[in-house]
Amino acid sequence: QVVGFANTWSKIACGWYHTAAIKTDGTIWTWGNNDSGRLGDNSTVYRSSPVQTVAFGTNWSSVACGYRHTGAIKTDGTLWTWGYGNNGYLGDNTTVSKSSPVQTVTGGNNWSIVSCGYYHTAAIKTDGTLWLWGKQGGLGGGNNGGLGDNTTTNRSSPVQTVTGGNNWSKVSVGFSYSAAIKTDGTLWLWGRNSYGQIGDNTTIHRSSPVQTIAGGNNWNFVACGNYQTAAIKTDGTLWVWGRNNAGQLGDNTTTNRSSPVQTIATGNNWTKISCSKDQTAAIKSDGTLWLWGSNGNGELGDN
Repeated sequence: QVVGFANTWSKIACGWYHTAAIKTDGTIWTWGNNDSGRLGDNSTVYRSSPVQTVAFGTNWSSVACGYRHTGAIKTDGTLWTWGYGNNGYLGDNTTVSKSSPVQTVTGGNNWSIVSCGYYHTAAIKTDGTLWLWGKQGGLGGGNNGGLGDNTTTNRSSPVQTVTGGNNWSKVSVGFSYSAAIKTDGTLWLWGRNSYGQIGDNTTIHRSSPVQTIAGGNNWNFVACGNYQTAAIKTDGTLWVWGRNNAGQLGDNTTTNRSSPVQTIATGNNWTKISCSKDQTAAIKSDGTLWLWGSNGNGELGDN
């Protein structure tokens, strides 16, 4: 357990070398690598014990960690970001890193969901609109259209995908690509597609949202890793696609998949899913936890 705390935690998010968590009293705490100020404590000092952001308060409701930045929403609906600011990650119309929380330039008190990726950020408002900002791609992958605005231009201020609309319900961002579910149950993806992580049976990058080849209007939850995507349907089945070099798709192969496939465990009782660099983790309705993929550092927890 983390130092000095017992049973008062309610939510947690893990990023690239840092962690953020919210307690039951609504306070937010961060720890780990603090390069670029990703811990939000107005310093760049690494912390091996939890510290509060300088914004303090007891009204934090959700938090997300990305590569070198953090985003969080308060109970009043305001959205705050901090950390690495290059290429507009923070959405405050600058490319300057911030070691203290700032609001996006759109401001407002109607943010409901935030997701931070390697190079960009996405958030949904209570009116169902979806907004993205940051870098469109990177690390040799070019500008792949991860913001879904039909361009390859980096954005330091939030923009909507070209599909627009006010019926977005869930979003997850990975390494230069994004996935989101609409209230009608359809699943849309865009951005980098080197390993088929968009699931449209191609490896063509997409700067505008497209549906997976599986289609359908019964998608309930989606999670993006570095290069693999996992999603659960309303019938409880779990589907995965994208890069599979370490078996992170769980289909008993190491073959990349550009179309959704089910894990070899199959079943219709999957409830929650999370993807990391080369690992995937999921929970079934019976409360059991399953993990698969790379295990070089013991990240699957199977001893």
